Amino acid sequence: MQHDSEYASPILRELRLGTKTLNVSDVIVDYRPDDFVICGNTRVPIKSFGNVTVNARNGKKSKVITLRDVAYVPSFIGNLVSIAKYNEKGVHMDTKSLRLYKDNTTVCVLVPSKGQFFLELHQAESLSAITSATTIRSLPAEQWHRVFAHANHHAIKALPIAITGVEFTNDIMSTHCDVCARTKAYQLIVRDSSPEEDRNELFFRVSSDLIQMTPAYNQHE
Repeated sequence: MQHDSEYASPILRELRLGTKTLNVSDVIVDYRPDDFVICGNTRVPIKSFGNVTVNARNGKKSKVITLRDVAYVPSFIGNLVSIAKYNEKGVHMDTKSLRLYKDNTTVCVLVPSKGQFFLELHQAESLSAITSATTIRSLPAEQWHRVFAHANHHAIKALPIAITGVEFTNDIMSTHCDVCARTKAYQLIVRDSSPEEDRNELFFRVSSDLIQMTPAYNQHE
């Protein structure tokens, strides 16, 4: 998984390591600000270098491979391995038998997937089915009328169709609702049994304003 500038161009055509990402605790911050890899026409900066441990397969056995001086590129989805660096170590790739070998000894078995060769492949877990449950509430129509802020009878009658979980135990609604009559009335007539007594005398009732008035901007109260 070498990502230095010397091997920048062939890196993206080399072997993929899968979805394993570099552990930040293993990162050795030893890089130059101008270190980069080339992806198409874009230079992708390298953040740091470190080591990555790969759990590959050698037949039925697990094979642990340590990649050194690995370039940490956060924008890359997967990790890339440089075959050129493997060749320098005497390790070669056999695309027919899908393996990396050294001196006719298999180092690890490759896993082909979607036109790529993986040392370690992690398949995405299938999403579990999402289940939902609906609570059914059965109430009389008059109670639903109060629950929905005294909506009119046309709206209440449409609730079982418009809303899942609404049922009527009794769909009969009273033609009169005292709250609706008071709040929706155009005029409220007061029928007080003890009205105030009328008097023709002057100053029969006098109300006093005890609030102190402060002078206004023009010195008038």
